Parts: sequence; C-alpha cells; structure tokens
Amino acid sequence: MAGNLKLAMMPGMDENGKPKEDVRIETRGEGGYFLTSPTPGYEVIEHSLLAVPAIFPAQVELIHSLARTFDQRQRKEQLDKTTLPPAKKVPHAGQELPGGRFNTENTVAALLTRYGWKASKKETLGMGWTRPGKEEGTSGVLLDSTGNFYVWSSNAFPLDSQKSYSAFALFTAYEHGGDFAAAARNLANRDHQSLAPDVVTVKQEHKAEQSGESSNKTVARLAALSPIQYDLVRKDEAKILGIRPATLDRVVKEARKGDKDNDLPFIEVDPWPEPIDPARLLTDIATEIRRFIVCDREISHAVALWVAMTHVIDAVQIAPLAIITAPEKRCGKTLLLTLLGRLVARAIQASSISPAALFRTIDAWGPTLLIDEADAFMKDNEELRGLINSGHTRDSAYVIRTVGESYTPTKFNTWGAKALSGIGHVADTLMDRAVILELRRKMPHEQVDRIRHAEPGLFDDLRAKLARFAEDYSDQVRQARPPLPPSLNDRAQDNWEPLLAIAQVAGGDWLQTGTTAALKLSGSESATQTIGTELLADIKEIFDKKAVGRISTADLIKTLCADDEKPWATYNRGLPIKPRQIANKMKGYGVMSKTIRFNSVDVAKGYEKNQFDEAFLRYIPSTPSVCVTPLQANNHEVLPVTDNPLRYAYVTDENISKQAPPLACNVVTASPHRPASEIVEVEI
Repeated sequence: MAGNLKLAMMPGMDENGKPKEDVRIETRGEGGYFLTSPTPGYEVIEHSLLAVPAIFPAQVELIHSLARTFDQRQRKEQLDKTTLPPAKKVPHAGQELPGGRFNTENTVAALLTRYGWKASKKETLGMGWTRPGKEEGTSGVLLDSTGNFYVWSSNAFPLDSQKSYSAFALFTAYEHGGDFAAAARNLANRDHQSLAPDVVTVKQEHKAEQSGESSNKTVARLAALSPIQYDLVRKDEAKILGIRPATLDRVVKEARKGDKDNDLPFIEVDPWPEPIDPARLLTDIATEIRRFIVCDREISHAVALWVAMTHVIDAVQIAPLAIITAPEKRCGKTLLLTLLGRLVARAIQASSISPAALFRTIDAWGPTLLIDEADAFMKDNEELRGLINSGHTRDSAYVIRTVGESYTPTKFNTWGAKALSGIGHVADTLMDRAVILELRRKMPHEQVDRIRHAEPGLFDDLRAKLARFAEDYSDQVRQARPPLPPSLNDRAQDNWEPLLAIAQVAGGDWLQTGTTAALKLSGSESATQTIGTELLADIKEIFDKKAVGRISTADLIKTLCADDEKPWATYNRGLPIKPRQIANKMKGYGVMSKTIRFNSVDVAKGYEKNQFDEAFLRYIPSTPSVCVTPLQANNHEVLPVTDNPLRYAYVTDENISKQAPPLACNVVTASPHRPASEIVEVEI
C-alpha cells in the first residue's frame, strides 16, 4: 500500500481554542509505522506479529468504505445537489468546455495560494510548495514541464498523494469534493466574468507570489531592480504569477514610467519559440548585412559574430568595441550602425553622449551602446575615451564617482558592448580594443536594398532567434576555448576570442570563417601603430639603411625630416621634431641618449643601435626579409618557371616548364664586380 490515507476525521479544538480536524482512522503504507506490544500500554489482542495476514484489493476497498462511514467532515459531495442551478446545454464542437476555459483563465499557483499553500523553495522539477498547517518543507511541486501541481505529502487533504492536479482539478477537489461533474455544472451555469469572486484569476489579483504579496507590490519590487537583476528573475516571477515573461515586461515597464532613471529605452524580445541552428542564423545575418551594406564578406561575418556577442554578453569576459570607420562620408557608416540597432540586444543609439551619461546609462540599463559621429565629439575628450576603454574587460569595467551632497563614493558599472562610428581613425587606445569595420563608398554598379524596404518582422525574427541562441548556448559559449591565430597580437587575440568562441559553438564552417575574418581585419598592426612605435620603427629603418652602429641626435633628426611623407618635419607645431621630444618618447622604451665620441674630434649627444635591440624586438612587428642587393639586368639568361612539379605542386600543369622570354629583367643576385664588404646576405 503506497502512502498514508486519512479515512475518517472528527471535529476538534487546538490549544488556542480554534477549530481543527482530528484523525480517527488512517492507514499506514510504505514508510509508515504503528505501535504495538511490547511498547508500554499496548498488547497483542489477536494473531501474531510473526505472521501478518494478507488481504486482497477488494477487501482493502471494503475496509476503506467502512472506515469512511465514521468520517464527520463536511464534504462538498454531501451537499444537496438539487440546490445547484440547472445545467446548461453541452457545448457543441469547437466550443470551449468549462474546465478548459477555467485552466486558461486561472493559474495553479493562484489557486494554491487561495487554499492556504505557501511557496517554499525551488526544487529540481519546479517551485516547491508547503501545505496548509505546515510551516516549512516541500509538500508538493509546481512542475515546470506541465504547469500542473504534483502532490508529495500524504497529509494534503483533500488532495491525494502522488497525484498531479491542473487548475480545474484543484478547484474541483477543494470546492466540489472531487466531483468533476458538479464542478463543470457549476462553471457552465456561471457567467465568465463572475468567476472572480470565487477564484483568483491571473487578470485580477495574482496572489501567487511566494511571499504572499499582492501583484501591485510584486510589480513595484521588480520595477525597482536594475535591468540585469530583473533579467535574472523575470522568468521565475512570471511563472509564479502565471503570465508570460513578455506580459510581465510590459507591466514592469509601465510601472517604471515617470521615473526616467528606470524607464527602459528599448523593448525586450521574447526568445524564438523553437530551437534554432546557430550556424544558419549567423549565415542569415551576414547575408542580410551584405544585402543592405556595401562591404567585404569578412566584415559581414565579423558583424554577425559581434551582434551575437551582444546577446551572450553575460557569458564572455572581453567585450571588443565595434568601430565603424571610412575615409570619407557617404560610405554607409550610419547605415550599418542603424542596422546594428535592429539586431543587437537592448540597443540604445545616440549621436553624442557625455561621460556622466555614459556610465549612468550602462549602470542603469545594461544596454548595447551605438554611438555615431564619434570622430566629432570624442576627439579631445580624454575622460570619455577612458570610460569606454574601461568597459573592454569585465574585471575592470567599473568607475567610482562621488554622488549627492555628501559626496558618497559610488561604484558604477561600465561593462557592455559598444559600437562607435566616425570618419577616419579614432584614438589609438580605442582602436586597439576594437574590431575595425572599414567601409567604402558604393560604386555605380554596386546595388543594395534600403533598410526601410525590409520585409515586416525581418529584424524582429532575427533578434528573437538571437535571444533563443543566448538562452540555449550561453553556457557553451562561456566554456568554449577556440584556437586563436598566432599571427594576431595579444590584444587582437583578446578581441577576437569571444567572437571565435561563438563561431566554434555555432559549428559548420563558422570557426574557419571567423578566423579568416580575424586575420583579414586584425592581422596587421599598422592600423593601431602609436606615434611612439612609428618613431621607433623609423629609427630602426635609419639604422638599417645607414648600416651604422651609432648616430648623433642631430643626424637622426635630419634623416627623419628628410622624408616628406613622415610626420617628423612638422611634428613640433609645424616645425621639425626636437631632440627633447625624441628623448621623451624613447625614455618610455628604456632608451636614453648618451654622449658619444664619433672620432678624435667630434663628440655629441646620440644613440647606439644596441640600445634599441630590446625595444625593436618588443614593439616593432617582424616583417619578411627584403633583399637589399642592387638589382641587375638579365640580358642572356632563360629562366624556367615552376620547372619542378614536386616543389610547385599547387601550380596547374599547363604552367609547368614554361620559360620566360629572354627579355631584360631584374634578378635577385649580387654583382660579381662589387667588393665583398658591400654584399649583404639575406635569409629568404
């Protein structure tokens, strides 16, 4: 016999004089116990404990029926059913039955609260509830999978242990003693709107919140949370209230109106109802980007990965900037920024923002910031650049400001995805923390669609699928460790790691596609070269060209300024760079000028090449060796092209053994007539 059954009860009083029901007859099943001899006060009247008699199911039912005749509870089925209103006609096909309509309009959680149950704690299968008369513990669970209530306790009368109940089944058990026909007749004879006085409905009271607070208090409490805190609890709170998360979002947003600090400037999107294919989703996004924007394929792939990153921002540790740049206007920068606003999570788009507004916006709403005209208002704004830089890494994404008349130190969060758009390159520190998306002006033969002509719901569907991707794959993105291209510098590897993690999780060819984009967009360090490294590279070039081991500062400046395409001739406000400016720049790399004797007479300030060895290795990217041997004309040699098929296996057969005509050409070789001291041996 499974579980315990209370077959007969009788009215009684508790120690406070309040009515209660006492057990007269009950069964003890598996896990139960009973008292007998030799316990003091008990004795065996008949039979033996060594041979417990067995009874058949029919006899069990007979015993239970006899025991129930001693029950003195006022049960609903004992009411005079003739007092019920006459039943209405049975609904015809397609018309909703009372029980189904009841389940639609009422929630299990609301009914449990009405009948004295209290939400306890989250269990594996769903929210746990404590039965009436018990202060703590889980007596049943509201199943996440079905939305029904499964009873664990054997003391949850009138509910049976090990049984599942819908809203209508709960109503029937408590209001009609388990008589479904009577409950259906009662509901069928009621007007739909008249259910409110008897049953707590979702649209009215919502008293299913686990603390017992009213729906208004629940909404007020949720409205006071930060966006990140609210996002963590919105699904559970909506489930407790028995409503969809989107409905709760709208209610909370309405509650926040009037409070500009909390009024969300974006609409949260519900995840796509069905599982999605991440690789197909990224491909669709990249395709739509090229449909509206003139750009290289690698840029569209990088944008697709960056857009996906904004939806899983809580699962990554690095948030690379997306910097949209172009050499001139009318290249599609603002258009791409607008397109990002249709796809990213919690987008806020602005053409200017102050430092205080930036960190307060991020701390209050946790958005994806899309900032246009960055070249205009960020040029001399060091504080704003510092704030944006601080949000690159999660661990350091905080700033501290004093707040209020008491100047209370307050910590503000700056973590989040950000995209900047402007003409030319922004500050080096920003470029170094970014994925650079360089656009070009559309040529006459290049055709793209206008965003305003996009199909209705196109971007809403893509955002919903991205939200579903975040819901299903965030943990995998968090745990992913994609292979990073070794040719990228350390900062570029940091920037691309979250994007390649998404590509790895997406599967298909996306890891290779993302790696190709990373090498194309961030494979060269020249785009992020600072004025210091540029000066260091030019000094190295001078030492290499002159083939000397030391140089005076005066000769160094003269050589630097000889190249009109370099900035040094006008570096000092239109005048040539000064020795002190060179010294200050080189000091940061551990290189100091010294007094050098160049011959028996000349002594001057200057630098020795070996002073720069470590700086050259650390800060100047290695480049392929270039032969500096003078080029000589070839007047007689016939040079074979790809004459060894084993060595040039990737060349088509039709090119093998073709020979160049005996025309004048340059060959890489040393002149036999030059002295050995002028010949430079280069490793190829």
